[in-house]
Amino acid sequence: MRLAPRFPTILLLVAACSDAPTAAPGEPAVSEDSVTVPPPGTSTTEWPPLQEWEEAEKTRVKQAKDSSQAVYDSLKIEWERLNKQYPYGNPLLLYCDPLQYASGVKVIGPGGGDMSIGPHKLRIPKGALAETVVITGEMPVSLTVSVRLSPHGLRFLAPVSLTLDYDHCNRPSIFSERVAYVDELFNILEWPQSQDDAKYAKVHASIDHFSRYAVAY
Repeated sequence: MRLAPRFPTILLLVAACSDAPTAAPGEPAVSEDSVTVPPPGTSTTEWPPLQEWEEAEKTRVKQAKDSSQAVYDSLKIEWERLNKQYPYGNPLLLYCDPLQYASGVKVIGPGGGDMSIGPHKLRIPKGALAETVVITGEMPVSLTVSVRLSPHGLRFLAPVSLTLDYDHCNRPSIFSERVAYVDELFNILEWPQSQDDAKYAKVHASIDHFSRYAVAY
């Protein structure tokens, strides 16, 4: 059974105390928009700017992880309160046990590649990228399920697979989840094609560009 999406309601609850739309701490000196991308097939050892980009992203996500502990501690308290109030799930909104910040940084080119972002999975097939780039996936600390994928706005030549795991969420069994493309204020911008796999508490989506994606219903 598929209910009308209620994700904006979820976000009103958690946006103020979780991952607000501000610049991540330790923003890299080299951004994805300022790095020269090497020719297809070029390795990181042959292209120093790509190495710099990768190292800058690794530094940035490490700093983001280090600064996320206070948010995690506060949201764990909120999770416990919600769980007591709605032991079988709130029929009006989805709420999840907050997970520690997680990220992945990987150089991927035309040959494709896979990445784990905490419990979530990203699969870029062969031929989806025309150039070699540094791919970053982040799972902010939140009472919702979402990932931030960058370089922001990167478009693919073939569909990319994104799997979001909601096994840590408290939800009535009648819900049917799907993936939403959202902005940093969690306004829903698009509904990419997705399929709920409730047996394994995962929802699979086919995406054509990078931005922020979240579980909605």
